[in-house]
Amino acid sequence: MNNTNANIKIIAAALRRSTTAKVLADFLSDLLTKDEQEHLAQRIQIAKQLIAGTSVDEIARKVKASTSTISDVMQVIKHGTDGYGKILIDRLL
Repeated sequence: MNNTNANIKIIAAALRRSTTAKVLADFLSDLLTKDEQEHLAQRIQIAKQLIAGTSVDEIARKVKASTSTISDVMQVIKHGTDGYGKILIDRLL
């Protein structure tokens, strides 16, 4: 197991321990800097829009993200582990 997988497992285990949405929100608020929170939220918004079929230009305008960031998220959706799809696909709205 490489360090990336070990790190993901540590994070996933900590997130699974949350008992309510408030506990999870409090944990994430303590864990992440404001910039990290903004970047993660932006990537989730981008993924939702891409999964919904929104164009890159429209996403860039709506989410105020660079086309490079949008492209990065698009590549993960296409070639990643389907994590975005498993979490977001049935929760688009």
